[in-house]
Amino acid sequence: MLFVAKKIRFSTWINSEEDIFIEAERKLLKLCLSNLISNTHKYTEKGGRVEIHIKDEEEKVVVEIADSGIGIPEKEQKKIFQDFYRSSISKKKGIEGTGLGMSVVLHIIRQFKGAIDVVSPSQLGDDAEHPGTAFFITLPKKYSGEEQDTDEVPV
Repeated sequence: MLFVAKKIRFSTWINSEEDIFIEAERKLLKLCLSNLISNTHKYTEKGGRVEIHIKDEEEKVVVEIADSGIGIPEKEQKKIFQDFYRSSISKKKGIEGTGLGMSVVLHIIRQFKGAIDVVSPSQLGDDAEHPGTAFFITLPKKYSGEEQDTDEVPV
């Protein structure tokens, strides 16, 4: 696994002993989560940490994906969801990317009547050079969109 090569400590936590289900298009949800998890690997340096927390709340599910990576400057945090936007830090460090991933993630989350927020520094941040980033995806347990091509997807 990619995380092993960089010696990134990876952990998950779910606050429910029962399966948690949302109604979503499986392929799109997988694309969304894969992009965010891939970004934690891309922007977290060797020996860092990545955590995924899934919280089952009354009418929603909150997925937190956090890392101890390079972070996102506060003034740029909302801009990362724009098409082709790349943070100044990622450019400075020469980290490759198209700037489309987070725009696609936002579009998918909105399609499922959800929301995504970003916080940097994250609780995993180590110092000013590695402040970390956390993404919080909130999805309703019952999706009432017009799309019929949906699956009941375990989170």
